[in-house]
Amino acid sequence: MTNPSPAPASANAIQEPKPLSKQLRLPAFMPFFWLGIATVVGAFLAHSLKLESKLWLIATGISLTGFVVDTINRHRHQRQRKLSVFLILTSLCLSAFLYTNSLPKKAPQYINYYNDKGTVNFSGLVVKPPHQKRNAIELTVRVGSIKLVQSDENAQSVKGLVLVEVPLGNDYNYGDRISVYGELSRPPEGHTFSYRDYLFHKGVYAMNQYGAVRLMSHGHGCPVLRALYALRERSKQVLQNNFPNPESALLRGILLGDESGISNQLAQDYSRTGTSHIIAISGFNMAVLAGVISATLRRRMERLRGGLIAIGVLGLYTLFVGGNAAVTRAFVMSAFAILGSSIARRGNLLNSLGLSVFIMVLINPHLPWDIGFQFSVMATLALSLFATPLQAWVEEKLQKRISEEKARQAASFISEYFLITLIAQVLVLPLIIYHFRQLSWLFLLANPLILPVQPLVMILGLIALIGGLFFIPLGQLLSWLAWPFVAYTNKVVSALARLAPNVWHLPSFSAWWLLVYYALVFLLAFRPNLKSSDKPIWKPIFALLALGSLVIVSAIHLAGKADGNLGLRVFSISESPVLLARTPKGEFVLSGGSGDSTSLAEHISKALPAFNQKIAFVIVPSCKKADLNGFYGLPEQIKIDQVLWGCDPESSRSAQTLYSYFEAQELNQLILDEQYLLSWEEGEMAFSFNETGLGRLSILHGTFSGIVDYTLEYSPSGTEDLSLWIGQADTRASCAQIMLNTSNKPHEELDDCPSTFVQLSQRDWVYISTDGKTVWLSGR
Repeated sequence: MTNPSPAPASANAIQEPKPLSKQLRLPAFMPFFWLGIATVVGAFLAHSLKLESKLWLIATGISLTGFVVDTINRHRHQRQRKLSVFLILTSLCLSAFLYTNSLPKKAPQYINYYNDKGTVNFSGLVVKPPHQKRNAIELTVRVGSIKLVQSDENAQSVKGLVLVEVPLGNDYNYGDRISVYGELSRPPEGHTFSYRDYLFHKGVYAMNQYGAVRLMSHGHGCPVLRALYALRERSKQVLQNNFPNPESALLRGILLGDESGISNQLAQDYSRTGTSHIIAISGFNMAVLAGVISATLRRRMERLRGGLIAIGVLGLYTLFVGGNAAVTRAFVMSAFAILGSSIARRGNLLNSLGLSVFIMVLINPHLPWDIGFQFSVMATLALSLFATPLQAWVEEKLQKRISEEKARQAASFISEYFLITLIAQVLVLPLIIYHFRQLSWLFLLANPLILPVQPLVMILGLIALIGGLFFIPLGQLLSWLAWPFVAYTNKVVSALARLAPNVWHLPSFSAWWLLVYYALVFLLAFRPNLKSSDKPIWKPIFALLALGSLVIVSAIHLAGKADGNLGLRVFSISESPVLLARTPKGEFVLSGGSGDSTSLAEHISKALPAFNQKIAFVIVPSCKKADLNGFYGLPEQIKIDQVLWGCDPESSRSAQTLYSYFEAQELNQLILDEQYLLSWEEGEMAFSFNETGLGRLSILHGTFSGIVDYTLEYSPSGTEDLSLWIGQADTRASCAQIMLNTSNKPHEELDDCPSTFVQLSQRDWVYISTDGKTVWLSGR
C-alpha cells in the first residue's frame, strides 16, 4: 500500500498561524514619526547653541534645496519609497529657526525691555481666563502700549505678555481691556523648579504684582472663546452646587481642566500615588470622550460626516478646557484616528504621534519644555511601542490554560487596567524622577484600583453637568449617579497615600542620562527584525548594549575620581563670584549662592561626579538677599556636609530665613572667623572679612596662589604676584597671571601686568586646574 503523495504547495494553502506576539512588526514607513523627533531636536539645539535666527533660516533653505534635488533624482531612478535625510534636516532647521525667531529682543519694542526700569503705565488685553491661586489672581495680559512714568516721551507700542497679579476678590474676564500702573520685573525663581523658565517658555517675560489696575472696557477678543470661557465658568458653578467637596473639585479637574479647587493635601495624595493624570484633562479623558462622541454620531449619520462633526466637537472641547499641551496632543491624534476611520484608511500610532508633535512644535517651538507635553508624548510613545506586544504575550500565555475567547477577554482586561499603567511608566518614570526627584511604588496599586471606574466618572459626571446646565434639579438628580464613583476615586487615593506617606527622594542627575536611557530603549524597540523566527531571542546586540552601557558608566565613574590636582570652576551665573573648588583628594567646596536656585543647582549637579553628588563645605559669603537665593533647593538635590557662614545670619531677614531653611534640612552650620582654615596636603583655603561679610577667599596650593574677591572696593592684595584673581571689574588686585572678571563690565587691562584676561560673562564657566606648579585654563 502506497502513501498518497503530498499536495503541492499553494499560495492559498492554509498555514498554521504563528503566535500573535511573533507577528507584530513596526511599520516600515513612518515619516512623520522621524520628522516629529527632528522638530523637537531642532528646538533643543537652538536653545543650546544660541545661534542667530538667520543662520537657521539659511540652513533651512539649503536643506530644502537638497530635499528637492533628492526627490527629483529618486523619481527619475524610480527608487523605493524612503524618507529623505534632507527633509529631516529641513524640519530640524525650521524648528530651530522658529524657536530663535520667537525669542524677545532687548529693545523698546518688547515688554522685557521695561523690567526694573521704574514705574510704568501700560494697557493691554486679558488673553486667558484668570487663574486663581491661593493668595492672588493671575491675569495674562498682552500689552499694547506702555509709558515710563518718569519719562516725557509718549506711550510706546510694545509686544509681549505680562503676568499681572491682583488681590483675591477682583472680577476680571477674558477679553477685558485693562490699564496697569506699577513696576515690571522679571518673574521670580522657585525653590524646587525655575518658575522664571516656566513662564519664559509660555511667552511671559515680565510680571507686575499688585499694581493699580483699572478696567477700561469689556467684550474684546475672540467671540467663540468668550462664549466657551463663559460656559466654563457656569459649568464650575453647576459642579460646585451639585456635588459636595472634594468630589466637585475632582470633577472640575477631570471635566473642565480646572485644578484650583483641589486642596493641597488631596493634590499631594494623587501625586504620591502616581495618579495625578486622573485630575487633569489628558489623553485618557480625550480617548473616552472621542469614543462616546464617535459611537453616538455614527449611529445617526454617514461615517465621514459623523467623523467631521466629532472632530469639531473635540476641537471645541479642547478650547473649552484651556487647550494645554497634553489635551491638544490627544485632540490632534484623535482627529487623525477619526478621519482615517471615516475614509477607511488605517494609520499607525507612531506616525500619528509624530505628525501631532510635528504640527504642534512648529506652531509653538517652546512646547518641548512643557512637562505635560513631555509626559503625554512619552506615555503615548510607550503604549504605541509596547502595549500590543505585551497584550499579545499575555494572551498567548493564557491560551495554554483557558479557551481562546476567554484568553482574549482576560488579556484585554489585564492590559487596559494594569499593563497600560506599567507600560506608560517605561518612558514616563525617568521624566518624573528627573523633574521631581521623588518616587513612590503606590502607582502599582492605585491605578488598577481606580482606572476601571474612570470612564463612568467622566461619562456620568458629564451627563450630570449637561443636565445641570439645562435644568438645575435635573443636574442634582443625575449627580447622585456619578457621585459614588467620584467619591470612590478620592477615597482609594487618600487611603493608599496613608499607607506609605513617605516617598523616595532621589538625587538630581544630568539630562544626558535621560538621553542614554531613551537611546537604549529605542535601540531595543527598533532593532532589526530576524529573518527567521526560529532563531533564539538572545542576540549579541543585547550583550553589546549592556557592555556599552557598562563602559559609559565606568568611564563617567573614573572621570569623577580625584586626580591629585586642585580644580577651581567659576560659573557665569551672576556678577558675584560663584566658585566650586575641588581639592586634590576629591572633596568639593562651594562658595557663593548668587542667581536663582534652579540654575545654581543645575550647574553644580553637572559639575559634580554623576555617582557622587556631594559637597563637603558650602560657604555663604554675603547675607544680601541677592546672594542667598541660589542656596534654596540645593540640599534637596545634593548632599551637603557643612555650611560655613562668612557673614552674620542674624544681620538680615533673608539670612535668618536661609539659616532656618538649612536647620530644617538638618545641616551642620558654623560662622567663620579669620582663624578658620580649610586645609589639605600642600594647600589651604583662608578667609578675610570686612564689615558686611566675607571679603576675600585666599587659595594656596604649592606655588599656586589665588584670590576670590567679594568686595566692591579697591583693596590691593599685596605686592606678591598671584596665579589667579577672581572678581568684578570694579575691584582691582595686584598683577595675577589669570585675571577672571565675573561682571558684565569690561576689565581695565594693566599695562605693566602681562595677564590673561578672561571675561566670564562670555562663557558658561571657566575651569582652572593646577598641580601646584603648572596652571591649566579651560572653559565653555
